[in-house]
Amino acid sequence: MDAYDFQDDYDDDGGRSGPRNFSELIFNIGSLFFLLASALLAGYFLLIFFTPQSPLNFFPPDPVVVVTPRPSATPFPTSTPEPGQPLPANTLAAGETPIAVQPTVGETQAGGETPVGQPTEEVPVATLAPTDAETTPLPTPTDFVSNPPTPTNKPPVSDYSFVVADEVPIAMAADIFRPEYTCDESTGEGVTILAGQVFKDGAPLTQQNVVLYGPAQDSSGIQTAITGREDLIDKYGPAAFEFILDDQLIATEGLFSVQLVDQNNNALSQRIYFDTYDNCDENVIMINFTNIQ
Repeated sequence: MDAYDFQDDYDDDGGRSGPRNFSELIFNIGSLFFLLASALLAGYFLLIFFTPQSPLNFFPPDPVVVVTPRPSATPFPTSTPEPGQPLPANTLAAGETPIAVQPTVGETQAGGETPVGQPTEEVPVATLAPTDAETTPLPTPTDFVSNPPTPTNKPPVSDYSFVVADEVPIAMAADIFRPEYTCDESTGEGVTILAGQVFKDGAPLTQQNVVLYGPAQDSSGIQTAITGREDLIDKYGPAAFEFILDDQLIATEGLFSVQLVDQNNNALSQRIYFDTYDNCDENVIMINFTNIQ
């Protein structure tokens, strides 16, 4: 039996010895290492959770951008088209058929109401003709143009955005503005003109449509003009319009009327009816328009 005797793995004190004790030591050290590593890893994740911007975070979140609202920009004022630009589509050229303008408020064709083409209210007749041409000096074009007309009283409440600035049409001598036209009352030689300007908030308004109704020279009943023609600036002002009613002196009562319209031919003012006179002191009718402020 001596050949089959086994060595006892226990020492004299009853404990194991040899390779097995070494394996347990390695296992214990490894367990302790993993416990410490787990604690450190948990601490790292807690640090990253509470301070994501920490330099220890290898995948930091995108920085938060604080946007400070800017003050709203002040809108630029609408520029007024310069004279000489192409005229709007509804401007009548020579030989074109006039475009009918929509009836204004109060002008209907229903039975029993005011027919289209007739004044809806009485328009005062100009009474500013000079009584003594030799002693009363006539105004110069500079006086008329340099000071835009403003009503002495606040314009009355209206359904339209523009009214007559001088409250009534003003009859003046055409040679103040058009000295190239000769005038002779004895023969009727002369010219009859409607002219004026359009103002908005006290400033000249160019590129504004002005419509004339009536049997004016070379017209079928309706003519359209645009304010701000370059050839009229030095005669009437920067926002001037002009219609040649006839190439001679004519006297009419309520035959002609004028009105402001927008680009879609919607009325911006009432139709202003006016008279004309067959004398050289009143052969240009001045009508200025201004917006209701």
